[in-house]
Amino acid sequence: MSVGVGMIRGAFSGTVTVTEQKSPEFHRLQFGGKGPGGSIKGNGLLTLTEGEPETTTVTVEGDVQTGGLLAFVGQSMLANASTTVMKQFFDCLDKKTTEAE
Repeated sequence: MSVGVGMIRGAFSGTVTVTEQKSPEFHRLQFGGKGPGGSIKGNGLLTLTEGEPETTTVTVEGDVQTGGLLAFVGQSMLANASTTVMKQFFDCLDKKTTEAE
């Protein structure tokens, strides 16, 4: 994945592992990656709850740790970067579900 956090930009490679799931209620994930400016690891929980007819609410919780230059320089910008990545995820999810209808 190509990501930029402040002045640290580049391709990060990593893994995402589903460590626990109860489909479709929740998925617990563990992730880690390395790139030109450091490393990142963490975990997340995606919870899906049924809402109004034909709607689903997705709740995302997570924790992340950074290392290297990314931790030193980019820590203050990490919240904005994660918000941007999550928005891109939900925009893509919305597009895919709309196309499927």
